[in-house]
Amino acid sequence: GHHGVWRGRHNRREIVFADTESGVFVGMVGGQSLGRGGTVNNAHLSERAWNDNYLELEVGLLQSIPADGNITRETTANGYNEYYKERIEEHASPRRSIFIPRFFAWKEHKEYSMPAPDGFDPDEDERRLMQVHGLTFDQLQWRRVKLTEPGMREKFPQEYPLTEAEA
Repeated sequence: GHHGVWRGRHNRREIVFADTESGVFVGMVGGQSLGRGGTVNNAHLSERAWNDNYLELEVGLLQSIPADGNITRETTANGYNEYYKERIEEHASPRRSIFIPRFFAWKEHKEYSMPAPDGFDPDEDERRLMQVHGLTFDQLQWRRVKLTEPGMREKFPQEYPLTEAEA
C-alpha cells in the first residue's frame, strides 16, 4: 500500500511495520529469553530435536501465544533424546501433548530426485524400496548419489527417513 516507501523500523533480527506495530522477529536459542514479554501469534522452531535448550525456551514462549495462535516445530530426527520422548506423547491415545505430530518422507519432496541413467538397474534393496515405498528410478538415483557423500551411509535414515519409525 505505500508504493515502495518503507514505513517502519528494522534491524538484523526484527522488522516492525509502523501501520500495525506488528512484526517479524528472528532469534536463536541461547542466552536470551525469547518470547517473553509480548504476544507471539505465530512461532516456528527449527531443528527442534537438536537443542535441549528449546525446552526452557518453550516454557516462556508458549505463554506468549494466544489460544488462536500457531506454533510449528520442525526438525530432523536426533536419536532418543528429550524431543523423541515428547514425540511419543504426541502419538499417545489420548494424546498427551498440545502438538499434533506430522511426518514428511523424503520421497514427498520433488527436489530429491535426479535423472536415472539409461539401463538403471536397481539392486535388491532398491527393488524393495520401490515395492514398499513406490520409489521411482529417478528417486533411487538421487539416493545412490546421496549415499556416496561422507557419513551418509550411516546417517541417511536419520537425515532422509521414509517413515517416522525409521527417523
